[in-house]
Amino acid sequence: MNRKEGAYLTVATLLLVVIIGFNGFFQTLDLTGRGVLSTPQSNLEAYFTSPKEGSVSSSGEVDIKWRIHDSKKTGYGQERYVMHIDDDLLFNSPEIYVGFEETSKKVKLNDGRYYSRIKLYDTNGGEAKWSKTFVFSVNKGYNACEDGTEFNECSDTKPLFCNQVDGGKLQQNCEECGCPEEGFCQKDGSCIVAKVSGAVCEDGTLAGECSDKKPLYCNEEGVLIEASVVCGCPAGTVAVGGTGCEIKIESPKAPENLFARWFRELFKI
Repeated sequence: MNRKEGAYLTVATLLLVVIIGFNGFFQTLDLTGRGVLSTPQSNLEAYFTSPKEGSVSSSGEVDIKWRIHDSKKTGYGQERYVMHIDDDLLFNSPEIYVGFEETSKKVKLNDGRYYSRIKLYDTNGGEAKWSKTFVFSVNKGYNACEDGTEFNECSDTKPLFCNQVDGGKLQQNCEECGCPEEGFCQKDGSCIVAKVSGAVCEDGTLAGECSDKKPLYCNEEGVLIEASVVCGCPAGTVAVGGTGCEIKIESPKAPENLFARWFRELFKI
């Protein structure tokens, strides 16, 4: 190959690169000439549920929880998340936490006021908007549980109780704090909510309803559990501890004395 042919080949190669580049560029434009994001918009929204907005946590380890709302009911769930926590409202230097399908994250923080926000990515590859900024504080000398409930008081979230003896941890105590509406208190301190929408158990029972097979109850996670206090027991059995059932055993009657029987029939007594 002579020098002239080599020059032609070089120019042709450069033109090919430019054409491919322009082709890729125009493929990223819509009809209005504006760039199109390669990542689709997700309709998922995240709402912080714990600790309470503006609350003060006495623990240096804060358990941050959120719930997910699918505004368009697309059926796509959370695939992963990115969460920012900063002591600056503008998030100029945030601590960044990344996770997958979980909807809670425990973080260790020093005393101070903090701001948090979260962005979700759905199972269809969509990227959601940042959530509303959430504000909370940490004060290790504050006598309260992580959701802001003071020691030895019931939380706004029934049946949780702030137990000082256990180091200021929230515990389920329906006997002391009661249950949500239409809920039933269990022996272990938890509640069974009688009406919950969403999940379906393996036998087809809707969440929050009793199965045809007593004493089984379909809980909010779509799992069948024994709950005789709510669903009752099969015939011939009795409830045990508010959960299971056992066969009712009646004490056998002692055989009747023959002389006593003859005497009763003789005198009609």
